Amino acid sequence: MTLASDPELSVLLAKEALDKFADTKEARDVIRAGLLSLSNVGGALREHGSKVASAEFSHDGKFIVTRTMDNKVRLWDVGTKKLIKELGENSGSNSATFSPDGKLIATGGMDGVVRLWDATTGAPVRELKGHSAQVHRAVFSPDGNYVVSVSDDNTVRVWKVATGEPFKVLRGHTAAVSEITFSPDQKHFATEAADEKAFIWSLDSDQGKELNGLTGTRAALAFSPDGNLLATEGGPGTELGALPNGEFPVTVWDVERGKEKFKLGGHQDYIASVSFSPDGSAIVTGSGDSTARLWTADGQLVKELRGHTGPLAGAIFSPDGKFVVTASADNTVGVWDSLDGKLLTQFRGHSQAVNNVAFSADGQHIVTASDDQTARLWPFHPSEAGTSSTVESWEYSAAVTSIACSPNGSEVAATTRDGKLWLDGVGLQRSMPFMYLVDRSAKVANARFSPDGQSIATTRGSSGVIYNIDALRSFVDSTRSEFIYQEASPSEKKDKISEPDGVKLEGHTADINSVAVSPDGRLVVTASADGTAGVWDAATGATLGELRGHGKSVNSASFSPDGKFIVTAGDDATVRLWDATRFALVRMIGGTYPSVVLSAEYSPDGRFIVAASAEAAWVSDPVRGEVVRKLDGHTGKVNSASFSPDSRLIVTASADNTARVWNAQTGESIATLLDHKGPVLNALFSPDGRSVFTASEDYATRIYPREAFAPFDELRALISQRVARELTEKEREDYLKEPES
Repeated sequence: MTLASDPELSVLLAKEALDKFADTKEARDVIRAGLLSLSNVGGALREHGSKVASAEFSHDGKFIVTRTMDNKVRLWDVGTKKLIKELGENSGSNSATFSPDGKLIATGGMDGVVRLWDATTGAPVRELKGHSAQVHRAVFSPDGNYVVSVSDDNTVRVWKVATGEPFKVLRGHTAAVSEITFSPDQKHFATEAADEKAFIWSLDSDQGKELNGLTGTRAALAFSPDGNLLATEGGPGTELGALPNGEFPVTVWDVERGKEKFKLGGHQDYIASVSFSPDGSAIVTGSGDSTARLWTADGQLVKELRGHTGPLAGAIFSPDGKFVVTASADNTVGVWDSLDGKLLTQFRGHSQAVNNVAFSADGQHIVTASDDQTARLWPFHPSEAGTSSTVESWEYSAAVTSIACSPNGSEVAATTRDGKLWLDGVGLQRSMPFMYLVDRSAKVANARFSPDGQSIATTRGSSGVIYNIDALRSFVDSTRSEFIYQEASPSEKKDKISEPDGVKLEGHTADINSVAVSPDGRLVVTASADGTAGVWDAATGATLGELRGHGKSVNSASFSPDGKFIVTAGDDATVRLWDATRFALVRMIGGTYPSVVLSAEYSPDGRFIVAASAEAAWVSDPVRGEVVRKLDGHTGKVNSASFSPDSRLIVTASADNTARVWNAQTGESIATLLDHKGPVLNALFSPDGRSVFTASEDYATRIYPREAFAPFDELRALISQRVARELTEKEREDYLKEPES
């Protein structure tokens, strides 16, 4: 057993070690790493004794039916997570599903019998006999009045639910029939068989429309919500199913005519699933190539959903259509935005492949079935903070020199060493991302949002500039500025508007190293390599004052929370505090530091200043000007240091490729964030304190969730939300019993 293979067990053992033996850093690290590998879980259904193939909710969400790979079906109580009954202990089943009203369960028997069960007690209701070979699937019609079953005997049979009597037998397939699905309007249902064909049937006819080219290795069928389209899987190498390059396509058919409308190509392995969004505006396909693909309803690719490292078992839409959820052999469930295909979060907790995912009718929960012999229930609230343990990584075109968060936390700005400013959204409130090439040949040091989130200040060599974000977005949309610089001829460039309107801050004689906005948004301060800091009117760009005193380059300048002071840090190894109205030096902060000071900023409560110098961060009292605490632990120079919104934590970014989070009151190192492969140049907290953002030389930014850096008392409280079990007696015997002498 390893932490990676079974994080639940690892957390439980480490917790036991803390409670019963000693509180060690090693045990704490295991708990933190384990919780980062797990997501908030509502419980687990155990006692399966075999890999779980499928799980689904009843319509009222009170019950779950599961089927295991050994063909056993079990009924569970969602509230207690307890087994109610095993259905048909002496007969194996290939499928199990609830009726639309949740009162019955239909199972497809290996003995060729379709069985109906009471969905609350598990008691048998009736047997539907007629097939001469095993039944692969039995499903209810949308109105619940019929059950349709498909079998190895090549037939499709329709039964009346109320009486159990056969309604009709449909023949047309020439091989075992494995899959069936109804259109939501109940006008049609479709079947798929090993003869590489699908048929579209209706309840009022014995004749079906034959569709060819279903040559994939997995059955996959789906109707559009209006019943006008049917999507089917395909594979390479057949006349109708193949694409020229051997890709595995999905074919979308006109149901009324039984004719192909278009193909969805691109997948490099079998089609595992296909699904329409609830409003019919989108399609999602899942594949054994570890990706899903999001399409418009007319077959245009929106986004390839990449993020899984194992084959997909399925991809479905949430009941409200806002999300796509994917189940994978990499042990995780992915949640994606259905508009732009962005990965929002992953559910982690299974220790083996996830075979199936299904929503409750109200969309508030999902249930997953896994090879680890469990089904898990998860609260589904991807828009809420603290529900995910995913560390997000965003890639850029060059080293990321700074990162900033908008006041409401919905947008992130980044600057890169190739002269670009990037804006991207966070969470479900986000706007469309965009990039603006500020100046390829000049230093773009950092970016900061205005307090109202409407503007953004950045730098271009020795000048500063303040852009209205909406105007900047419009400029980028209309001119595609990246391509102007790369593709246009000199004469074309002269005819084009070279940059968007902005308030320019001009007067420095060397590169600006940082820019910051006052709390009221009226002032901007810049720190320059010319040895000065400038104070500017944010509305007009007029020079209001100059801070002189550093003997060398000024690396950072920022305002106190009340806007009355400015703190600067410089290559002269000093931190200085200035009056923001008179532009006069108030006092030195912390004396002389061991090396150049790369950043200095106030805590949000105004009680402290933290500075980054050499391989440490230094916390000082701004009133007395004295260092009160040193944060020591990095093995490379510290490039930035910043407080959390509640002033209780500090995050540092270092050339040792790590960021660290510290207890601001005690100086204790709480967590080390290790994921970057290059020096970390900047790190800061999100406005709500739930995330840490980092920017690195490795061309990436990362967003760390709260549990990556939260104080340990918070982590202990998370254990009950992330771990869905206790240690078994056998595990205690195997791992905790002291060896006999």
